[in-house]
Formats: sequence, structure tokens, C-alpha cells
Amino acid sequence: MKENVVQVRVRGIYSTALCKLFLDHGFTITQASSVLAERLNIEKTMYPPNVEVYDTKNRQGVVVVGEREPLEKTLNAIREEVEDVVTRRPSVNLNAIYMGRIIRKFNGKAIADIGHMRIIVTPPFADEGKVQLLRISEVDPKPIASGEISIAGKYVVLTTNNQIGVSNKIKSKDVRKILYHFGEKMKPVNMGIIFRTAAGSVDLALVSEEIEKISKEMEEVINISASLEEPTLVREGEAVVVTEFPASAKRALDDVRKSVVPTVKGHHFYKASGDNIACLVDFAEEILSRHPELHGEISSTLERKVLEKNIRNGNEVKIEHVKPNGKIIYLYGRVAQAKLPQGEIVIRRTFRGKGYYDGLNVPKDPGDHGVTIIMPEEWFFKTEYYSKDGTFKGAFYNINTPIEVYPHKIRYIDLEIDVVEWPDGTVRVIDQSTLEEAYIKGYIPRKLKEKAEKVAERIMNEIVNRRRMEK
Repeated sequence: MKENVVQVRVRGIYSTALCKLFLDHGFTITQASSVLAERLNIEKTMYPPNVEVYDTKNRQGVVVVGEREPLEKTLNAIREEVEDVVTRRPSVNLNAIYMGRIIRKFNGKAIADIGHMRIIVTPPFADEGKVQLLRISEVDPKPIASGEISIAGKYVVLTTNNQIGVSNKIKSKDVRKILYHFGEKMKPVNMGIIFRTAAGSVDLALVSEEIEKISKEMEEVINISASLEEPTLVREGEAVVVTEFPASAKRALDDVRKSVVPTVKGHHFYKASGDNIACLVDFAEEILSRHPELHGEISSTLERKVLEKNIRNGNEVKIEHVKPNGKIIYLYGRVAQAKLPQGEIVIRRTFRGKGYYDGLNVPKDPGDHGVTIIMPEEWFFKTEYYSKDGTFKGAFYNINTPIEVYPHKIRYIDLEIDVVEWPDGTVRVIDQSTLEEAYIKGYIPRKLKEKAEKVAERIMNEIVNRRRMEK
């Protein structure tokens, strides 16, 4: 294994596209599946990775975790090749260890104070008011801590559960048996061992050295914690970034994958839709591999079959309004009209409470209704607001990443900047500073920020011209 080379392990629905992208940047792909190694014509190696990439739970992007310098190189490679990627850096590192104070228990879980934030904790955990060591076990979609402490190396993970385990990726029964016996011999007192994938193909002397090194680090963490009475960071953990691929990024990844293997239009969109549709895509691409001349027909048929089934007139639909920082606001309405796959979707919502319409600062009254007009893959959508008697109160143009219409839901990433239109013809672009803030915080790249600004300017000009023509 060469020094200073990014050794990346990739898992999930984006693996083929991302591995091709990483290879083009000179990275080494390690621990690839047999299918992926054959597809990319690479040697199948079992080197320990210094960066791991895997799907987010909702399959809308990937989690990138590992050593800081290789991680940044990996993230930069993704950003260079795939426009519009949204990036979020969690407030904690994965597998970081904190001394935390248990604040409250509920439903088999707990809430703990770790110093700079409060976090949900899974068992085991102490009594309320007590302090204990906690490990950040998840960061996607939000940080979660565990009362079970572990420290990972290249070949093993040492835990506090006193058990021995072997990676499921090690298939050889003989190797698994050897590692179990080796673990029984080498397991430190009151600790457990999990042998990682790379342990199945290296000299056990290296594994032994790492067990000794990590066990000393674990003892040091435990000894330090004995003198701590307040929440604080004890061990830094691994650098981690969560990325999200909006529609435009998924399309770019489709193109990369298409350069390697037959790929239907919208491959990653469908794969993110769920297992049932993913299986349908696999079947379609099997046909495509034998009949590449049918690419257009297969892609259009798949699109029609997937979308026509679920977004229908009269159905209730959920809208996932995703903020750049990852917060999701759920909106609901009833489909008044749907002309899929290419036509518009009209959604009607009736309001029961009082308030003010966002951006317009116009009173919202019981009985008012909003009419939202959505075009798949468009960079904005429009909502018109009306009083109970049908009087137009104003319109709100939401600027966002290209709209994705999934089975049972509509999803996009809100780009913060908006355009508002009042009944008297006044038009204004609003929330430019919020867009700027999202860029400064690193959530969105400069090009995506500039796209949003151009869309807002175009919409405002179109409204002004339309109003002028109406006079």
C-alpha cells in the first residue's frame, strides 16, 4: 500500500459512479465487491481504507468518514466532478468519545448533555444526573450517542461489551475460525474484539500490535474519565461529512455511471426511491445491457410506470421542504391536477388558522387557500394565496434545487432566496442574505448560489414584464 494515497471503500447505490470518479482522481478503491471490481476492471484488494463512503439512511446522498486529509481530498473530488452537491458537517465527529451527563430517560433511551449540545443516547446508560462515557455512534440524519464505548483501528475494533466478532465480509470459514481463536487468546480483560475486513488478509502480528495499541488507548480513556465530573470531549473520533445529491447531482452521477455500465435515465433517482423500484431498475438495466438501442424507450416507460401510479388527482401528497442545513419541513396538500410524467402538478391547501403569509406579510385568515403549481425538475415553484371569497392575496415563488417527484412525495432542497408578488403588481426578491449565509457556512457551493440568484432574477423580470403587458 502506497503512502499518502487515498484508500477509499465505497458502499451503496452511488458506488459505481463514485468509484469511477475516485479512480479518475488517482484514488485506490479497496474492499470492493466482486461485481464492482469486475465492472471497473480493478484488482480486488483488502487494504484498510482511510476513507469510507456509504449511503445516507434516506439514500439522498452519502456519508464520508475517515482521516481528515484523505477525507477532504475525497470531498473535493466529489465537488469538482458533481455540481450542486450540498455539504453538511455534523457538530460532532463519528466515534468521538465524550463524558456526558444523563439528563432524562424516556422510552428506553436517554438525553445527555455532552458540553456543547444535548444528544439522544441508546443503552447502556447511567441514572439521571450521573456522568458516563458516551460514544457518537451515528451522525445521519442527526447525532446519536451510545453508552457502549469502542475504538476502531485498521484491523480491529475494541469494545466494552466483552464479546468477539468477525466482519461479515470475511467469507472464508477457515479464516473466521482462526480469527475467533486468535481473539480468545488476545482479548484484553473486560474488552471485546471485532475483527474488521482487512484483518482477514494480513499477518496476525500486525493485528496483535494494533490490539495492544488500542487497548492501551482504551485504558487511558477509561482512566481519564474517572477524574471527570462535567461533560467534555475525551477522544476526538473520525472526521465526517454528510453530503446530499439533489436532482442535478444525481443526473451527473448517472452520466458517470453510464460511462461504465448500461444505465437508465434517472438511475440514482429510482434507486433512492426504495427497494421495490430499485429492483425494477435492475431488471430494466438487465434488458438494456442486451438491447442498448432501446435506451430511450426503456427509460421513458420506467418513468411513466413509476410516477403515474402514485401522484394522482385527489390524493394527498407530502412535500419534503429540505433546508440547506438538513432540517426538513413537511408540507401536505391534495392533488387537484397531475399531468405526469412531464406536466405540472397542482396542489391545493386550505388554511384553518390565522397568521401571516411568509415573505408577503399579508394576513392569513381561516378559509383562505393556497394553490401550488409544481413542474418536475424545475428550479422553483409558485404558490398563489386566495381569500375565502377568491380574492388574490399574493404569490410566493420558492427557489430550490430541481424538484424530484417520488412515489408518494415531492422533494427538493430550498435555496432560501425567494420572489414575492403582491396584488398591486409590486415584486421583490427576498432572503438574499439567508442564501449568502448558507454559502458562507459551506452548505452550498458558489455555483449553486449563483444559479439560485439567477433564477430569482429571471422570475422577477418575467413577472414585471407580464404585469406591464397586462396594463
